[in-house]
Amino acid sequence: AQNGEAAAAVDSKAVTDAIAAAKADGAKEIVIAPVGKGSAGKVSVELPKTAVNDIVESSDAALNIQTDVGSIDIPNDTLSEILKAAGSTDIAMSVEKVNPTAVKDSLPAGAKLENAVAVEFSISSGDKTIASFGGKALKVSVPVDAKKFADGKTYTAFVVSADGKVESTTAKIVGGKAVVEMHHFSTVVVTDQVVSVTFTDVAAGAYYYDAVQWAAANGVTSGTDAAHFSPDAPCTRGQIVTFLYNDFSTAPSK
Repeated sequence: AQNGEAAAAVDSKAVTDAIAAAKADGAKEIVIAPVGKGSAGKVSVELPKTAVNDIVESSDAALNIQTDVGSIDIPNDTLSEILKAAGSTDIAMSVEKVNPTAVKDSLPAGAKLENAVAVEFSISSGDKTIASFGGKALKVSVPVDAKKFADGKTYTAFVVSADGKVESTTAKIVGGKAVVEMHHFSTVVVTDQVVSVTFTDVAAGAYYYDAVQWAAANGVTSGTDAAHFSPDAPCTRGQIVTFLYNDFSTAPSK
């Protein structure tokens, strides 16, 4: 790393070998984790377009770029859209830690930034910036302070585009990282404001209100849709298994 920035170039052979290894192991993703010395606030990874094409054409695996600053998990169909949008040159992906106050003016009034974490994600091909992925989605993850962000909980987050447009979203903490789904590359700001889930069919006076709020806030359930919990509907076996799995996955280790 030089001047707080690290760069890594991945050749076609390395990707071809990774595809072969993924197929042999039955892996669902191809992981690229650049190794650098020191601490870098920005990490860039350059991939040959032919290598990205090989991933899309020769497998159905996702591409996972892992760095200490942040990670990018790109499903195969989203990677295909990125490939279509790319020019004739190689594809570069960068992850850069930024100061949340740099985008403060774009955020809603009252946004909590005291313990916020912000990371800018970008993809380019030559001089062309690839901001969207044909309506497809990918996930990014940002390391957070475990003392301020509890594993399994969901927090308020914002996606700030280069033109200043802001999208409110949520980030779930998984393994010490805030995971956010994105449909375009921008700056992600994760605040320490826990999301308060509101289901229109769960009255504040209901005896199960607190239990539902706890389960939703801790990732055990997300309701039958964004606005409904359906408290009077029968619970299926599959739903029960999902509740137990989510509770077990987010429970603190003892």
